[in-house]
Amino acid sequence: MKDPIVEEVRANRAVLTRECGGDLKSFLAKERDFVAQWKGKKITKPLHPEWCPPARVGAVAEASAEYGKAKE
Repeated sequence: MKDPIVEEVRANRAVLTRECGGDLKSFLAKERDFVAQWKGKKITKPLHPEWCPPARVGAVAEASAEYGKAKE
């Protein structure tokens, strides 16, 4: 079974390896440039259009739930 996330990570790794010629120093320089460019910037919109934050953070699943109590 193929995992789409694993496949995407492997594809990105292959692209980065090609761009840097398999050289770790080149890769780290590319990473430093990227971090310097994006330092302090924040993502204000979700990356995926269907993503939305939870409506109630920390809400209990059911209002009438009695967790930890044995049923009689």
